Amino acid sequence: MKILCHEELKLLAEILPKTGQSYSETVWMLSIVRGTLREEFHGFAYEFLVDAWPDFKVVVARSCGVWTEEMAIYENSYIIYYITDCLQEAEHFLAEKGVIKWECRAVMIKFKAIPVELYSTVCELAKAHHVSFESDTHVLVRLLVLDPGKVPDMPPPDDFKLEALRPEQHSMITSRWQYASFAPATYLKFLIENFPSSALISSTGEYVAHEVTTLGSMPTALYVCPEHRGKGYAKCVIVDLSKKLLRQGKIPFVFIVRDNNVSINLHLRCGFDLVKGQEFVFVRFQ
Repeated sequence: MKILCHEELKLLAEILPKTGQSYSETVWMLSIVRGTLREEFHGFAYEFLVDAWPDFKVVVARSCGVWTEEMAIYENSYIIYYITDCLQEAEHFLAEKGVIKWECRAVMIKFKAIPVELYSTVCELAKAHHVSFESDTHVLVRLLVLDPGKVPDMPPPDDFKLEALRPEQHSMITSRWQYASFAPATYLKFLIENFPSSALISSTGEYVAHEVTTLGSMPTALYVCPEHRGKGYAKCVIVDLSKKLLRQGKIPFVFIVRDNNVSINLHLRCGFDLVKGQEFVFVRFQ
């Protein structure tokens, strides 16, 4: 096991896109690597572990340092990437002592999008370390990555405007977010303050649709008021936020629950591509 220094992390950012069969396979890990190098996470940190260097087959991003209350959702969290056809190496690396800090039980252990092929391995390791599985926290998702050449033109409808969200609106946004119970009350406020967002606002000042960005370049918390659904407002917000991220030199990507065909098809119409063979599990242990 090796923890990469800053100079090695810069080299990882160059090597990583070349290790997948496509750029899309590396986008999740690469966004965290690049965000760390750019110091975009505002004091929150990841360290990067590899099984070998520079000829690595497995990379694990592990949160480290002191995380403030609003970002506690990422404390003691892990992101895993392995090169195609190196599943066995990934299984062995995760089992290596010190890679996963199973002893840190005061804070819930969170795996952010485990490749589905590693899910059973992680569960077996948790059981071997007497760490309990958190019921109803495993979510199977599919990965979609934006193709910049497919982004449609989507101006706001007449009598509507597109603007970034403001921090003072975080309570309203949080109350509308279906996963709010899994995050601190100030989490979305932090995202609004530090990352791009988009909101569609009516002539009366109503926020009818909105979306924010989380760590890396991943849009999240998309919402459209029930009475305004089916009018293309979600597409308007997704396209606007995607273009903001593209202007920053980032490629947006999203994880969508596997059987949520409505959301998957919506993102396909906005220029996202479904990455075949790439399914992940979000899971927590205590």
